[in-house]
Amino acid sequence: MAATILSPSHKTVPEVNTTVTGKGTALAQVHVSFYVEEEESNNAYNVSVNLFRETLRSVVVETCVRWTLPGVSGMTVIEMGLPTGFKESLDSTNTKIPNLKKHEDKDRKIVLYFDQFDGKNSCMYIEMIRVELVAKSLPVSVRVYDYYEPDNLAIKFYESKLLKDSSFRDICADCGCVTVSICLADKKTIKIERFVLQWNLPYSADLYQIRH
Repeated sequence: MAATILSPSHKTVPEVNTTVTGKGTALAQVHVSFYVEEEESNNAYNVSVNLFRETLRSVVVETCVRWTLPGVSGMTVIEMGLPTGFKESLDSTNTKIPNLKKHEDKDRKIVLYFDQFDGKNSCMYIEMIRVELVAKSLPVSVRVYDYYEPDNLAIKFYESKLLKDSSFRDICADCGCVTVSICLADKKTIKIERFVLQWNLPYSADLYQIRH
C-alpha cells in the first residue's frame, strides 16, 4: 500500500492513493477525522475510567462519576467513545448502569443520560464486543457534562494496551469462518470479504480522500 498525505498548507484538496495487491475481493473503509482545540475540564465532576476486563474479543469499561460541588448535579450526559471495531453490548450480563434514564447510539460512541449525580461515587460497567477486525486500537474519550450547564465538563481517556499492541494476525489467529466471511480453513487461499484500513494522521493533516 502506498499513501500520500498533504498538509493544510496546500490549496488543493489532499488525497491518499492506495494500492492493494492479492486475490479475492475487498472493501476499504475510510474514516475522516478533524483535530479541534481540546476542551478543558473543570472540577464539577470527578471521573475515573478503567478497563475492568479486556480480551481481544471484548472489553469491560468501568466508569465512576462523582459530583464535587455542593448539592447534586443537574441532568448529566456521559458520551463514551468506543474502540474502533467495537460495539457496546447493553444487554450483556457484564453491563451494569445504575439509574440510567436514556441512551442513544451515535457515531462511534454511546450517549447515556442520568437525572443527577451526588457526592457519592457512582460506578457503571459497559461491555464492548468486537464487530470488525481492526488492529492497533487508539485511545478513546469519555465526556461527562451537565446537560443544562455544559461548562461543567470532565474528559477522560481510556486505552486497552492489549488492543493497542494487537496485530491483524492476533485478532484473526483462530477466526475460522466468521460472520465477516474470513475463512482460514484453507491456508493456501484466504478470502477477505470485508476489512478495515486505519491511518494515524499527524496533526498537520485535515482532509483526505481515497481511491481504490
